[in-house]
Parts: sequence; C-alpha cells; structure tokens
Amino acid sequence: MSYHIELIIALAHGGQTTENNLAFSCSRCNLYKGTNIAAADPDTGEPTFMFHPRRNRWDEHFRLDGATIQPLTSEGRATVFVLHLNDPNV
Repeated sequence: MSYHIELIIALAHGGQTTENNLAFSCSRCNLYKGTNIAAADPDTGEPTFMFHPRRNRWDEHFRLDGATIQPLTSEGRATVFVLHLNDPNV
C-alpha cells in the first residue's frame, strides 16, 4: 500500500507545509478528504470539524467493532462519512 503525505489543514484553509500539519494518509482517504476540514454530522446535519490526528485522540472519537470503525462523536461521524471508512464498495 502506498501513502500520501497529506496536509491536515489544506493551504486553502490557512494550513502550512510544516511537520505538525502533515500526516500519512492512504491515497483513497486523502482523495475523499480533499481540502475538507469540516462536514455535516450525518446524524444531526450540524456542521462539525473532522477528526484532527494531531489534536484529537482516536479512542475518544472511534472504536473498532471487528473490522468496522464505529464513530463515537460528531467529529467521528463526519470523518467516517467523508472518508467512506466503512464502505464495503471502495
């Protein structure tokens, strides 16, 4: 599997090309994410930021249920939705 070096916060949103704004991402997730830093929570429709790997703790926003990532927060739900994390067709 190959990985992209992703800007967590895109340049278009004021992000910088610095170490604390970079993360490894699978190419599929990076392409789905694009420049998004926020999305609508699929349960409430309310806007929310997506999971930020440098600021948020994974276990506070997600848990594994077998091979499925279960979101625990609005940020988790938005991230799972935007990145298609549990979509068996991708």
